[in-house]
Amino acid sequence: MALFERGVFDNGDSESAVAPASYLAWRKQSVTLDRIAAISYARLNLAGTADSAPAERIDVCACSANLFDTLGVAPAMGRGFTEEEDRPNGPPVVVISYALWKRKFAASPAILSGAIKLDSRVYAVVGVMPADFSYPARSIEAWIPLESWLPPVVLEAHDNHLLTVIGRLRAGTGFAQANSEIDAMMRRYKSQHPRDLVGSGARVVPLAERAAGGARNLSILLFEAVLAVLLIACVNVANLLLSRAAGRQREVAIRAALGAARGRVFRQLLMESVVMSLLGGLAGALLAAEFVPFFMAWTPAAAWLPPAVTIRADPVIFVFSAALALLAGAAAGLLPAVQTTSSLNIARGLRESGRSATTGRS
Repeated sequence: MALFERGVFDNGDSESAVAPASYLAWRKQSVTLDRIAAISYARLNLAGTADSAPAERIDVCACSANLFDTLGVAPAMGRGFTEEEDRPNGPPVVVISYALWKRKFAASPAILSGAIKLDSRVYAVVGVMPADFSYPARSIEAWIPLESWLPPVVLEAHDNHLLTVIGRLRAGTGFAQANSEIDAMMRRYKSQHPRDLVGSGARVVPLAERAAGGARNLSILLFEAVLAVLLIACVNVANLLLSRAAGRQREVAIRAALGAARGRVFRQLLMESVVMSLLGGLAGALLAAEFVPFFMAWTPAAAWLPPAVTIRADPVIFVFSAALALLAGAAAGLLPAVQTTSSLNIARGLRESGRSATTGRS
């Protein structure tokens, strides 16, 4: 779950990041949360791996030693941080991402006995994270201990709101109980230090809800827009099928004259629409599978999407697309099929579709 201070700047109910001193107090005093971890962001210069290689800027996460345990993720190689490393003036150590390990170090296992230089400081590499781990953002390529990175004066501050804090409930503890405890801690401190720029309370929210909240709202909006476009497409296709059906009166009349039942003609016309829709759905699904990775790679904002938000074409999407194509095909073809078969008149159909006849009223 995610933890926030509330009412820091407006004395209302708005949420804000957490001050380091508040985080340390929560971690020390909480009895409802089994683990509380904190993170901050930095953008540091990674020195080149060779004398002629240029330095590059990478996104780095400064995190508490228990972050990986709190998330339930272990490094793919090596280890995470120890409590001794996550303290003021602690030894400089770093855990790197799988992508950085492959890109800069050719996936060599020897990296665990090596070091990298971030800005002017040399960090010993102690671990490599799994390929699918990207918390707190997809662009993060290294993790360093939080308390050894922040100056001691910042760690003691209640008015410097720069941390994202997450936690894990203790077994047998409810969400409401944890929220009440953390909120009471913050309100108690505020009452003792009314002039400090601190929250008038705190809030605890589910981590998945917080991570995907904005993206979920955007996804719902995009989904509604896509459904509107699909409805317009179905209406247009139905209109084209109606026009096409008017030109097939002779064909349908001949089929009926040869003994084709009205229901059989109806099923044929509806099936033509469904097959056309399925072919269109298949083409769209194949294009999505090809172009989604391309768009994700070339969209800068994708690097900062919450890790809980995964954009990919998976089997569920293909099944949904097939079902939607069937529904759209039936919706677009139903009215033309009904129109053609319900007004079927063999004599008039043959007469109006004759070679020398003018266009009929229908």
